Amino acid sequence: EIFALVPRLNTIACTEAIIKNLPKADIHVHLPGTITPQLAWILGVKNGFLKWSYNSWTNHRLLSPKNPHKQYSNIFRNFQDICHEKDPDLSVLQYNILNYDFNSFDRVMATVQGHRFPPGGIQNEEDLLLIFNNYLQQCLDDTIVYTEVQQNIRLAHVLYPSLPEKHARMKFYQILYRASQTFSKHGITLRFLNCFNKTFAPQINTQEPAQEAVQWLQEVDSTFPGLFVGIQSAGSESAPGACPKRLASGYRNAYDSGFGCEAHAGEGIETRTIFSSAKVNPEGLIEITRVTFSSLKRKQPSSLPIRV
Repeated sequence: EIFALVPRLNTIACTEAIIKNLPKADIHVHLPGTITPQLAWILGVKNGFLKWSYNSWTNHRLLSPKNPHKQYSNIFRNFQDICHEKDPDLSVLQYNILNYDFNSFDRVMATVQGHRFPPGGIQNEEDLLLIFNNYLQQCLDDTIVYTEVQQNIRLAHVLYPSLPEKHARMKFYQILYRASQTFSKHGITLRFLNCFNKTFAPQINTQEPAQEAVQWLQEVDSTFPGLFVGIQSAGSESAPGACPKRLASGYRNAYDSGFGCEAHAGEGIETRTIFSSAKVNPEGLIEITRVTFSSLKRKQPSSLPIRV
C-alpha cells in the first residue's frame, strides 16, 4: 500500500508547512540552550541579578568572581537598548555571542545555567521547572516527539546546597522524572544525557573524569531506569586530565552498562583532539557529536567517526 502511494507522494511539493508538521526527533539539546534570551532575563530578575531602580534596570546581585562575565547583563548584547524601559520588549533581546566563537557561547550558557560558577540563572526547582515548561512549548510548536536533553548532573548540588550530595542528586532525578512524565502526557518522549565537563574534573577523580559521570548514570538508572540514556563530555581537551586517553575506561564502563556514548571534540585544541580521540576510541564506541568551527576549516580524514 505504501509503495502504491509513492508516485502520488512524488507529485506533492515539500513545502515549509509540510516540513513543520512532520514529527521530529531532537537528540542533541543542551539544557541551557533551551533558555531563550527572554527567559534568561526573567530568571535574572527573579533571582535578583537585575533590578529596576531609579528609572533603569541595573545589575543588583553579584556573580561569582570566577565567572568570566562581570555582571549578569553582560550576557545580553543589547542590554543598553532596553535598560531604560520598565516593561521592555524582551523579544528584541539577543545573547552576547559572537559568530563562530564557541568560547563566547560557552560563557553565556555557563552563566545562564549557573552550575560551573554559581550563582547563575538556575537557582532552584522552580527555575528548572520553568525552563522545562518553556521547552515543552517549543517541542509542541516544532512537532518534536522525541528529545534527548544534555545536562550536567552536578547541577543538583547547586539546586540543593544544604543536602548531602547524593540526596541532592536523588531529588534532582525526581524533578527530571516529573518533567519526563509531563512531556509524556503531551505525546513527547523526554530523555537525558549526563554531560560532564572534562575540563573541570573533580579533584578526587582527575585520572578518570568520566568514571564519576558514569557512576551517576548507574545511580539514576537504579531508581529511574531509562531516564538517562547516555553520557556526553564537553570542555577543552588541553586541560590536565581531560585528554581522550583518560576518558577511555569511563566510556568503556558506560558502553558495557548499555548507555550511549557521545563526546564533543575540538574544544580548545582544534583538530589535534579529533585525531587523538579516534586513536583511543575503543571499537568506535564514542560518537563525536560536535566539532568546533576552527576544526572544520581543516581537512578531516573521512574515516573519523564524526557527526556534525
